[in-house]
Amino acid sequence: MNLPKKTLYISIIISLIIGIYFNTFKNTFQFDDIIHILNNEKIRHLSNLPEMLTGLFSRPLLFASFSINYYISGSSTVSYHAVNILLHIGVSILIYFILLNTVKMYEKFISHHIPFLSALIFALHPVNTESVTYIISRSSILSTFFYLLSLLMFIKANEKRGKGQEVRCKKSGFWLLASGFCFIFALGSKEDAVTLPIMALFYFLFFLSNKNMVLSPIRNHLKIILLFIIIVSIYPLIRYLKLGAIGSEEASGIYTHFTYLLTEFNVIIFYYLKLLFLPINLNVDPDIRPIISIFNLSTLTSLLVISLMLISSFKFFKRDPLISFSILWFFVTLAPTSSIFPLLDPAAEHRAYLSTVGFSILLARLILKIRIKNIYIVPCLLVIILLSFSLCTIKRNFVWKERVSLWEDAVRKSPSKARTHDALGLAYNEERGLIDEAIRQYRIALGIKPLYFDALNNLGIALDMKGDLDGALQKYEFALLMKPNSPELHNNIAIIHAKRGEMDKAVEEFKKAVDLAPSYIKARRNLEMILKGMPNFEGSTSVDSYR
Repeated sequence: MNLPKKTLYISIIISLIIGIYFNTFKNTFQFDDIIHILNNEKIRHLSNLPEMLTGLFSRPLLFASFSINYYISGSSTVSYHAVNILLHIGVSILIYFILLNTVKMYEKFISHHIPFLSALIFALHPVNTESVTYIISRSSILSTFFYLLSLLMFIKANEKRGKGQEVRCKKSGFWLLASGFCFIFALGSKEDAVTLPIMALFYFLFFLSNKNMVLSPIRNHLKIILLFIIIVSIYPLIRYLKLGAIGSEEASGIYTHFTYLLTEFNVIIFYYLKLLFLPINLNVDPDIRPIISIFNLSTLTSLLVISLMLISSFKFFKRDPLISFSILWFFVTLAPTSSIFPLLDPAAEHRAYLSTVGFSILLARLILKIRIKNIYIVPCLLVIILLSFSLCTIKRNFVWKERVSLWEDAVRKSPSKARTHDALGLAYNEERGLIDEAIRQYRIALGIKPLYFDALNNLGIALDMKGDLDGALQKYEFALLMKPNSPELHNNIAIIHAKRGEMDKAVEEFKKAVDLAPSYIKARRNLEMILKGMPNFEGSTSVDSYR
C-alpha cells in the first residue's frame, strides 16, 4: 500500500534529521551551557517555573524548557539534545507546510517540489549544527519554531483571501489570535522574533493581497502596513524603556553604531552567505575584525552584493515572488543582530538559523529553475548537495562532542583570538587535567590580549594547582585591578591566603565575595567552613567569556 505523499515526505525529513544528529546524544555541555544550564541553580527546581515565566526579556520559555530537562535527566545531556532535535524536526516540517499552503494558492507559479526540497535543505544544512547541537542555542530553534507556527496560522487566517474567496471572520479571528500567542511565545524564546510582523506583512503583500500575483499598490494597504509597523515597534520600545539599552554595553566600547553596521555588512556577505553556499570552516568563535571605514574593498563589495540582491528581490516579485520573498526573509531576519546595535560577538552561526529558512527556499527555487536537456543532471545535483550537507553535519557534530575537540578546532581556525586559547586552556585543565598545556594556552591568550581578565584568573587557578601560590596570587591581584568587584576573584584570592595560613585575610576576602554576590554558594560555603576551623574549601572558580 502506497503512503500518502505528505506522510512519505515528513517521514523522510524526520528519518534524515535523526540520522545526522544521532551522534550528538552523548555530546557534553559547552561554552555558555556551563553557566546558563549546568551551574544555573534556578533551573534545578520546577517550583521556580512561575518566576521564570514572568520575564519576557529573559527568554522565559527557553529556561523553562531547561528546567523541565533538568527534572527529567539532571546533568545528563541526553534529554537536552533530544528536545533540540525534536524542535529542529518541527521547524523543518513547518517550512514544508508553509510552502505547501503557498503552493496550493498559486500552483501556476510555484513548483510542487519546492516545499519538500526547501525543508530538506534546511534540515540537513551544516550551518544549523551550532543551533541544534549547542544546547543553549535552543533559543534559536525554539523561537524559530513558534515564529513559523505563528506565520502558518497567519496564512491559515488569510488563505481564503489568497484564493480570492470571502474570509470568514470567526474562523479567521481564531487563527489570528493563535498566531498572536505564538508570536509572544517566539519573543519569549529569543528576541530576534521581533521581525515576524514584517515577514507576515511581506507574505500578505506578495501572496495574499491579490490572487493574480501582482503586488497591490502600497497605498491600498496603508492601514494594514501601519498596523504591522506598530506591532513590530512595541517590543523594542518596551525593551528599551525597561532595560535602558538595545545591544551590548560592553560591545559599545569596541564599536560605534556606524562601525558595527559596516562590520555587519561584511559579516552578512562574507560570513553568513558564504557559509550557507559553502559550509566549510564552521567555527564556534570566528575572528571577525571591526571595519572602521566604508572605503574598504570588502565593505564596498558587500554593499554592492546586498544592493544587487535587494534590487533582484523587487525585480522578481511579479515573475517569481517566492525568490523575492526568500531574499527579503534572509535580510530581515538577520536585522536584529546585524544592524546598528553592537553585540560583543559580531557573528555566530546560531544567529543564522532563522535566516537559513529564506536561503533554503531560495536555493531550492534556483535549483528547480535550472533547465537542462539531460533530465538526470538536476536530480544528481540535488543528491550531491544533500549528501554533502549530511556528511558535513555529521562530521561537525563530532567536533562538538567535547570541550577539548571544540576549542582545538576553534584555535586552528581563529589562532589570533585570545578567547579561543583561554577556552582551550580551560578545557585542558577541567576535562583532561593537562595543567601544563592549560598554562601554555593561557599565556598565549595573554600574549594576544595582555589585559584579559578571564585568562589571568584562569592562569592563577592553574598556577595554584601546580603549587605556585605566589605566582597565582600575583595573577589574581593583577586581574583585580581590572575587576575589583569580581566575587569569583575574591573567592580565589581567599583560597590562596588560606593555603598560606593567612586566615584573617582569607575570611576578609570570602566576606567580600559574599557581599558582592549573596547567591554565590561556593564562597558562602567556603566562608562557613573557615569560620568553623574546617578549611576543606570548594575549588577556585574559573571564568569564561560568555556570549
